[in-house]
Amino acid sequence: MRDTICEAINDRQTLSFTYDRLPRTVEPHKVGRTTKGNVVLSGYQIGGRSRSNSVPYWRLYKLGKMGDLTVNKDQFDGPRPEYKRSDKRMTQIYCRL
Repeated sequence: MRDTICEAINDRQTLSFTYDRLPRTVEPHKVGRTTKGNVVLSGYQIGGRSRSNSVPYWRLYKLGKMGDLTVNKDQFDGPRPEYKRSDKRMTQIYCRL
């Protein structure tokens, strides 16, 4: 899954997946390992649903909780203005915009 997401990041393709049983559409920006050891996607959710925040917004998604991952044909222009290449929440970054 990590390799698939990294390819989508390189190609600037959106992702669709389920998370907490809810559908999400996300612009993926980076994948890394958190200080707690979880492999996560940092992305900007542009569609779908969420229990915690309205869309659009930034969020970390644990790869182990993601299901039904689809790489969409839709592409996005590049990093959002708020994007930062470094991330204090991650001890290792596997791929990023």
